[in-house]
Amino acid sequence: MSIVAETIQLSKKFLFKKAQKTFFQAIQNIFSQKNLEAKWVLRDLNLQIREGQRIALIGDNGAGKSTLLRILAGIYDATEGEIRLKEKPDTLFSLGVGSMDDLPVEDNVYVFAAIYGIDRRIIQNRIEVILERSQLSYLRYSPVRQLSAGQRQRLALSVFFESQARFLIFDECLSYLDSNYVNSCEDQFRQLLSEGRTIMMASHDMDFLSRFCDEGCWLDRGAIRAFGKLEDVIRAYRGL
Repeated sequence: MSIVAETIQLSKKFLFKKAQKTFFQAIQNIFSQKNLEAKWVLRDLNLQIREGQRIALIGDNGAGKSTLLRILAGIYDATEGEIRLKEKPDTLFSLGVGSMDDLPVEDNVYVFAAIYGIDRRIIQNRIEVILERSQLSYLRYSPVRQLSAGQRQRLALSVFFESQARFLIFDECLSYLDSNYVNSCEDQFRQLLSEGRTIMMASHDMDFLSRFCDEGCWLDRGAIRAFGKLEDVIRAYRGL
């Protein structure tokens, strides 16, 4: 299997403002670099992702999972190290990043499609399927700002299933979805797997990950603690 993505000594740090004791100190430090503190979120990460792999990314909050996926997606730049991509992945983030609140649901289908690089003609032919899959046909002309977090995520996920990309990333895409809706989408996920696509999923739902991924990568404080067969990685993560 060819390598789809590879990170070499990949590191990422963010700069944070230190706490201010007084309002005057806060004003003084607005334009100062002296009050910044560096935090390394990823450190010397070496990872190879091969064509057709289905990798579950697991770890505690703050372990660096979303940062890694955002670097792979081209949203963040690495601070140090190198990333090599055979092809840019399509990425679905939690809560439907990119929606436009004042536009109706139907128009946001096209907005999401543009973000994911899906041809408009595909969407025109699939609009009814997408709305039905998201269970939002009855709200097609309502502005997105009237939707709940779960409804927004259903809409984004429903559009994302139309992606033609061979490398797909799902970053906590189930966070706002109820279990009944997740179960109704399982056939769509299985279809992606049957097509031999390369998939990375980050989630705290281990049961869901176990149904669709066969390999696991445990991130802990920005470093890989374990990589291999998913059930073994989950056991290690849980300390079993």
